[in-house]
Order: sequence, then structure tokens, then C-alpha cells
Amino acid sequence: MLLLPLPSLDPFENLAVEDLLLRRGPPREGLLLAWRTAPTVVLGRFQNPWAEARVPLLAEEGVLLARRRSGGGCVYCDPGNVNLSFLTPGTRLPRRRNTALVRALLRGLGLAPLVNDRLDVLLPAPGAAGPGGGPPRKVSGSAFRRTRDAGLHHCSLLVDSDTGRLRRCLSPSLPGARGPAVQSRRSPVATLREAGADVGAEGLLARLPELLRGEGVREPRPGEARLPGPEEAARAAEGLADWGWTVGETPRFSFRDAASGLALESRGGLALSLEAGGRAVAPEPPAPMDSDRLLALLGGEGGAPAGAGALLARTVGPTLALNSGRPGAPSGDTLPKAPRPW
Repeated sequence: MLLLPLPSLDPFENLAVEDLLLRRGPPREGLLLAWRTAPTVVLGRFQNPWAEARVPLLAEEGVLLARRRSGGGCVYCDPGNVNLSFLTPGTRLPRRRNTALVRALLRGLGLAPLVNDRLDVLLPAPGAAGPGGGPPRKVSGSAFRRTRDAGLHHCSLLVDSDTGRLRRCLSPSLPGARGPAVQSRRSPVATLREAGADVGAEGLLARLPELLRGEGVREPRPGEARLPGPEEAARAAEGLADWGWTVGETPRFSFRDAASGLALESRGGLALSLEAGGRAVAPEPPAPMDSDRLLALLGGEGGAPAGAGALLARTVGPTLALNSGRPGAPSGDTLPKAPRPW
């Protein structure tokens, strides 16, 4: 397997490179991409951001929101997190072999990893009661995708991530939202640093060739592996950063909270109906799920029911401001004009 580190901290660029290589088809030997990102919440393909993350906090703290093309659950990534993407040719996806490589990597750092039936990688929690140092904590989770000719297994590895921010970000904005979206299985987590590994994410990336040399992983010879060109990767990254993908691909859902008086129906990132402060609207055409846009439907700052603006700001959030620093940032022309048919 050929090891290719990706230098960018842009999650959209790295996810785009991953996707382009999968569609191109990896070489017979397979590829292992290793990369980090700026602070980002990454959704699985069929997830609801408001059921997985505190969306208003993401906008407030400048945390990016991404949506993978693979399924599975939601993860928080930052520069203290190392992402590993295994790309293999053929119809068979060697998930257990790939997970064995992650275990070998951790053993090389002096750790004693365990693997559960979902192929999560766990380590004993330091300082807790119980055999082996305490109940196991998750340090890596996986997601998968197959095409007709190749497979992708990617996993995140918490090395020295900000777990406080992780917990803040991965808290639902609309708990109890109902719909067909895939829900993450929440688990106690720890970092490799907390488990006793004397290494940071950047240092781990530098040591990967050494740690995996005996596991069939090697660095490519000159010209042996080719990454997508910068223009091709940039075009694909813009699509992955666009509001119409990150938010507009949200499956339909409904939410009602008697205590706050908020109720809404949404599909494809658009509000079909909204009730707040005793006032109900059914916008036509449906409006983007953005706190400022929804407040305008209720009458704006001066005409909306008392407290409606604060309620929408702390639950729905200003989604049109998410990822606004990227070239693929949303504009009025890129927003979907009608909800998706699911």
C-alpha cells in the first residue's frame, strides 16, 4: 500500500482528493492517504446537522461543516486529529485488514488498542477504575464507501485533539428531531496523548513510514502515484463546501418543542413550515434553514414575536454564514430553489 500524506488543512480539498482518487481507481497495491484538517464537523452522507451538532456554535467559533460522500456517523476533526483513508481496488473492501494497520500503528506507540464489532478502535481510559486502566474510550471510528471497481475505508484518529471543543460541537441543536437521517452512536472518547502516547498529530504523520514499514505500507517512488491536479481538486472542493451540499442534502425532518414553542418541518435544508412565539408560517417557496431568513418570515426584528430571534439563533443558527471563507461559499444563486424529494 502506497502512503501519500496530503499537506492541506482544508477538509473540503482533502475529501475531494479522496473522492477523485476513488473514482479514478487506486493502483493494484492500494493507497493510504494521511491528512489533517482545520476544525471541522464532518457529517455522514445521510445525516441531519441539527441532530448531530450545535450548528450555531459552529458559525460562532468558525468551525467548518462538511458532509462526506460516505455514510456513517458524525465526527469532529481538527489539526490534532489524523485522518487515514484506505483506497483499495476491486469489489472486496478489506475493512479488518485496514483496522489491523491502525492497531499496528498504535502498538508501535506503546499502546494496547482494542477493536469492537463496529471496527471502532478503543483504548483503556487512564486513571479510571477497572481492569487495564478503566473502561475503554474510543480513539478512532470508521466509515466506508464502495464503487463498482474500488472501495474506501476512512477513519479518524484522535491524537491530541481539543476534546472540550469536540464535546461542545457534537451536541444537537435540535434534540429529538424526527426523520430518516442516520444517527451517530455516541461514545466516550479519548486522545492518544491522554492515553499516554508521547506524540502529536504532526509528529505522528512524520513517523507513519517508520511505524507501518513492516505492515506492507511504503512511500511511493517518484512518479509512481499521482494526485489530482490543483484545479480539478479545487473544483471538486468547492462543490463539497457549498451550502447546497453541506446543508441542502439534509434528509427531511420535523421538530417540536413545547417548552420553547418552536416547531418546524424541513426537507433538503429548506423550511416547509415554521412556528415560533405563537406565530406560524408556511413559506412559498420554502426558505433556507437559516436563523436570519426564518426570522424575516416571522416579521423581522421589529415585527416577529418577542424572543423569536434569540430562539432561532440558538437552535437553527446562521447556516448561510457557515464555510463563508471558502471559494465555494454560498450565495443566493447557489441555494436550492425547491426541497429535495426525500
